[in-house]
Amino acid sequence: MNLELRDKRVVITGAAKGIGYATAKLFLEEGAHVVFSARKEGQGNEALEELKNVNRDSNVFLYSGDLTDKKEITNCMSFAKEKLGGIDILVTNIGSGKPEGDPSSKEEKERMFTINFESAKKAVQEAGSLMEHNGSVVVVSSIAGREPIGAPPAYEEAKKALLDFVKGESVSFAKRGIRINSVAPGNVKFKDGRWEEILKNDPTVEAKVLQKVPMQRFGEPKEIASIIVFLASSCSSFVTGACWVVDGGQSKKI
Repeated sequence: MNLELRDKRVVITGAAKGIGYATAKLFLEEGAHVVFSARKEGQGNEALEELKNVNRDSNVFLYSGDLTDKKEITNCMSFAKEKLGGIDILVTNIGSGKPEGDPSSKEEKERMFTINFESAKKAVQEAGSLMEHNGSVVVVSSIAGREPIGAPPAYEEAKKALLDFVKGESVSFAKRGIRINSVAPGNVKFKDGRWEEILKNDPTVEAKVLQKVPMQRFGEPKEIASIIVFLASSCSSFVTGACWVVDGGQSKKI
């Protein structure tokens, strides 16, 4: 299958590791040019050096900054426009369900919404204004936004708001020939990721989690990235406003 991604100009927020990194790697393998962001400059530079070796015919650039900050988001999109000459595809991948402090406090709810909703919303708005006809946006959400799975309530609420935003935005974007879809991963484990941290602290959690997953395993970043790249490509040209679940069968909602 030819995904027709050669020379496409791609921006990925949060791609120093995990799903974002795997997505950048797949885009580069397809011949696209990529700008990706990383909050930690050292980690970002390590990813950059690795990604440079994926495809010598493709360009890849790092933007170092915290893209939960609206000014940094604007700067990142300007950086992408300068380096790539424009934006054809945006993938938003910043998010965290790790609680800090009282989960019911106003401060914690606001923090969760900033990370898991506002950052993606602002990135979509900024990149969307720079996109032309046939642009594509893929927003990484979570199955926690579709149904309760025991995650922190503020996280579930933020991810649900994100899914609602994608559906609503798909109507106005369609008038400009731009598609926007979301991906809802289940439990994905990778080096230095949240699940690795949880299982290191309490290995007994793994069996409890996998009881809920018919495929009886964690997902891998590449398995989510493959769906993201497909949704961004012309092979899904009649798909917009959709939410693609990638969770090993965990979700109960149809």
